Amino acid sequence: MPKLIVADEPVSMIDASLRMSIVNLFRALRDDLKVSIIYITHDLATAYYISDRVIIMRKGVVIEQGEARAVLDNPTHPIFDRLEERRAAARSDPRFGHYPGAGRTCDDSCRTAA
Repeated sequence: MPKLIVADEPVSMIDASLRMSIVNLFRALRDDLKVSIIYITHDLATAYYISDRVIIMRKGVVIEQGEARAVLDNPTHPIFDRLEERRAAARSDPRFGHYPGAGRTCDDSCRTAA
């Protein structure tokens, strides 16, 4: 069993009906088998769901880092102001559930490693 999995955009091209199944598999690997996961994504909703800690990067520079819920619930970098409209729309989308990070995505200049 590996001790570390690096998952680069693992659900970005997956149909929404399968996306949460895959994310739940990562959580089970993390929680049940104690596998560490570096989860690289633009999808902050899945990062919120799967991550204990996050690092948010923009143009190769770390702009936020820390405990996932704290960072994603209360971001301090101005880039997140542009994302609030997307977040609000996705919060009502049942595919994402009703957790605070739902719907946050980064534009092409922002990447999340969780």
